[in-house]
Amino acid sequence: MKKWIWLFVWILIRLPLPPALFGAEEGANPEGKEETAEASAPASHLTLEEAVRIALEKNSEIKIAESSVAAAKARARSASADLLAKFETGYSMTRLSDDPEAVFGANPAFIIGSKPNYRWTVGFAQPIFTGFALTTAHELAELGVDTAKLEKEEVREEIILRTKEAYFQHLLAGRFRSVAEDAVKRLRSHLKDAQAMYDAGMIPRNDLLKSEVQLADAEQELVRAGNREELTRSNLNLLLKRGINDDLLLEDILSWTPYAPSLEESLRQGLEKRPEVHVMEVTVEQAGKSVRLARSHYYPGVMLVGEYYRQGDTAEVNGNDFTNTKNALIGLEAKWTFFEWGKTGADVAQTLYEKEKAEESRNRLRDKVAIEIKQAYLDLQTAMKNMDTAKGAVEQAKENYRITDLQYKEQMTTSTEVLDAQTLLSQAEAHYYGALYGYNVASASLLRAMGAGREQ
Repeated sequence: MKKWIWLFVWILIRLPLPPALFGAEEGANPEGKEETAEASAPASHLTLEEAVRIALEKNSEIKIAESSVAAAKARARSASADLLAKFETGYSMTRLSDDPEAVFGANPAFIIGSKPNYRWTVGFAQPIFTGFALTTAHELAELGVDTAKLEKEEVREEIILRTKEAYFQHLLAGRFRSVAEDAVKRLRSHLKDAQAMYDAGMIPRNDLLKSEVQLADAEQELVRAGNREELTRSNLNLLLKRGINDDLLLEDILSWTPYAPSLEESLRQGLEKRPEVHVMEVTVEQAGKSVRLARSHYYPGVMLVGEYYRQGDTAEVNGNDFTNTKNALIGLEAKWTFFEWGKTGADVAQTLYEKEKAEESRNRLRDKVAIEIKQAYLDLQTAMKNMDTAKGAVEQAKENYRITDLQYKEQMTTSTEVLDAQTLLSQAEAHYYGALYGYNVASASLLRAMGAGREQ
């Protein structure tokens, strides 16, 4: 009995629980006790497509990614604005302690201005040439938008896979609970027959004890299977942003259609479609533009400037007795920092190393993606082969149990043979459902590795 109990645990482990908590079908309560937890919401029937849709709508990681896209777009608008003219205005007031005077030769000093001075200006500054700094910064910001969108798609891919894993994890837990229930029913029936035969003096007491022990083990496994189903139900509820104790009725998926792209096609699609690969391509492009941005400091900056101003000795800036009331100017302003002790050269060297680092990271990621695709491909091939044998094994195990049980009733075999047949049947059923839902998870994993999960 312990052998098939451990088999159940092994198959559950092979379908990995995601980092977040995941969900399941309506939980079993084998002891018939009333739940004392918080009241559950009415059960809702969900298909796999609906579960994926709800997860994408409500998952906080998706919302975070959407905020990142919006922030990147705002940065791009800000960088675009830097290319345009900037307009500003100002108002100032100063008061001198003495009247300003001028002296020419031996002549007495004479006043050339007033003590209070008020000035209002409005002007603009339009960058003409910045060593390609502003245009490069704008291009970097636009690439930042591309990166944020690709990272959002990566999050969507991951949420879709995790939802599918949670969905099939729950279905598998429900099936294991059903297998455990069937095992308990068969063992109870067998124990009833063994008790009758023992009372009639047809079998020894140790045969009866074996049946009792096996039934006790099966009842304990049923409790564990029910708890596992409860946990997976809560997990899926949390993933879908539902109450942890809400009931769930999931549409079962018992049919399967072989999905078998070639390994070469899987690798080609994965390297072309995986969002992570595109993110690294954009990162390499950003690194190249960062080099150009650093080199912009080698060049002078040229700016077109203009200003209109009014001045006077009163707050209304209506002029004074010494200067004109208003004036305007327009001109070009050039500035060049030609020596900074090697700072610009060091900055350029840093960006070149960062570009080299990005290129190597891209190559390493492509290798990692290729390995992930091959692993997912091999897992799918294994799952498909398991499906070919698991269904036939269940029918054979059922027939074996039926014959062995009849032989036992006719005293043609021992209780041990019946218990072994029961173990084999439970193992075969567990293998079948593990293969069925394992195939669906393997298929979803391959689609994720190929970057095609969101297209399904």
